[in-house]
Order: sequence, then C-alpha cells, then structure tokens
Amino acid sequence: MAFFRSLVKSGALTVLACYGWLRVRLSKKSTLLILTYHRILPADAPERSAEQPGMVTSPQALENHIRFARKLGAEPIHLSDWLDRNRQGKPLPRLAVAFTFDDGWQDNYQHAYPTLKAHNAPATIFLVTRMIDTGKTFWPEQVLSLLTTQTIPENDPTFEWLRPHLPDESTTGGNRPLSLLEADDVIARLKSLEDATIIDALEQVYKSHPDMA
Repeated sequence: MAFFRSLVKSGALTVLACYGWLRVRLSKKSTLLILTYHRILPADAPERSAEQPGMVTSPQALENHIRFARKLGAEPIHLSDWLDRNRQGKPLPRLAVAFTFDDGWQDNYQHAYPTLKAHNAPATIFLVTRMIDTGKTFWPEQVLSLLTTQTIPENDPTFEWLRPHLPDESTTGGNRPLSLLEADDVIARLKSLEDATIIDALEQVYKSHPDMA
C-alpha cells in the first residue's frame, strides 16, 4: 500500500509539474520559479535511513536541476533580490529561478553549498532558529528512527498516541519494525496532530524507555 501511494503521488506531481511548466512558458509576465529543498545527501549517506524519502535530494540531482533551469533560460537569482526588484518596479528577468532550503540542515552546507558555489547559483536557507547549536532534531526524524529500528510494545500506554496511526498488523505481518515507506505513511497520518502533542508524547516515551531515546 505504501509503495502504491508513493507511485500515485509521484504520477500526480509529474502531471502538476507539466501543467505548471506550460503556464510558465505561455505567460507574458516575468516569472519566478521557486525550487524548495530540505536535505541534500549522497545516495550512500547513512542519514538517509532515518529520513523521509521525499525530504532528500542528492547533490547530483541538485546539480542537474541547476543545469536544467539554465538550459530552459531561467536565471538563478537570490529570492530577496527578486522580491526587492519587483517591489521597486525594477526590470526583472523574463524567467528566474530561486533555490531555497527549509530548516537549515548541516548537509546543506556540506553537500549543497559546494554545488551552488560551483555553478554560481545563489540560494536562500530558512533556518529554524531554536534548533541552531543544539543536538535536537525534528519529530518526524525521531518517529522514523523509532518505527524503523524498534518494535512498539503491545499494551504499553506510553504509545497510545501512536498506535491508531500504525499500519494494520494483519497486512504487515505482525508487530515488527516498519520499512522506511511504511514509517513515512505513519508520519503523514501523525501530521493530523499538533506538533506539541507529538513532541510531548515522545518525551514520555524516552522517559519510560531510555534505550529508545
């Protein structure tokens, strides 16, 4: 089921991307394309095992995106520069592209920055300021690690918040660690809850099960 949903999502995104590109090509106005990334990791990076697949792009893919954007005639531009020029009524490129990164992961500096610098492509990073200089990570990564490396104890009240979002045991072969795609599905369902609720629940899990922290 997780694979099927991933396939359908990929197909839908492809259709939307084609539609969006046609609108851009037919538009007579100055257009800004905003490409959004999260993590930039090589294919063999161990961090990929504890990250949602849709949140990761390889350095090679980023380089291909930069090359492809230029091939289509898009001028890489800093997001704030485009906004300032637009606000001041100054001339804008017919087609511009802004590369942006959410959260501010360390790998943005390790793997994205060398690629951006090599191709003289400016970028914008939206930092989560409360996470700077801490050893913390976001709750989806915590849940993903928990689900793919641990067996969730049965009848343990500490996990009541999580249990309704887990896949049906009858279709997954019983209580066991989940695959990356299965865990990704669980995270998607958990997003119906408030972030604070999930973070508090995880803290209770770690207090009751320090080995899972």
